[in-house]
Amino acid sequence: MMKRNNYLFILLALFLLSSCSSYKVGHMMHPQIRTVGIGQIKNLTDQPKLSVYMIEKLKERFMQDASVKVVPVAEADIILTGEITRYDINAKGRSHQEEREKGQGFFSTIFSTSITFKYDVKTRKGWNVLEGAVTDSADFTELIDQLEEKRNAFRRAAYEVSKKVVSEITEAW
Repeated sequence: MMKRNNYLFILLALFLLSSCSSYKVGHMMHPQIRTVGIGQIKNLTDQPKLSVYMIEKLKERFMQDASVKVVPVAEADIILTGEITRYDINAKGRSHQEEREKGQGFFSTIFSTSITFKYDVKTRKGWNVLEGAVTDSADFTELIDQLEEKRNAFRRAAYEVSKKVVSEITEAW
């Protein structure tokens, strides 16, 4: 009986080892694509600095992902270009202090900012690799300085958009 249990254990161990044999650790990028260049990002909206935020956050996300290295456009295997086509600011709700302190408490409106970004990925020779559109958002309140909070929310929304863009590019293979 003891010998039979040992055989079952060995068979189970061999089965588990063989079932994991095709698993690979690493990036999902195409092996010929090692570098990316961030090309022109156009801001087609009336909100200033959105393209600056988007370029900054795309570079940051590519560096965090580490599937490809960010290099100047002239040296890149693929080039990412795009345009910010829309932004929205919407009131989402209100926040307030506890019920017992309502008379002396504060109220603030919670806003949501969203950014829509259309992008193209091409090789240096101009071949289309990927294109897409991404929309994402971030929240802010009017408590302290509404203008500064709005700017920070646009930066956070650009970060959320860039997370999706980088994910779509690096996992498209």
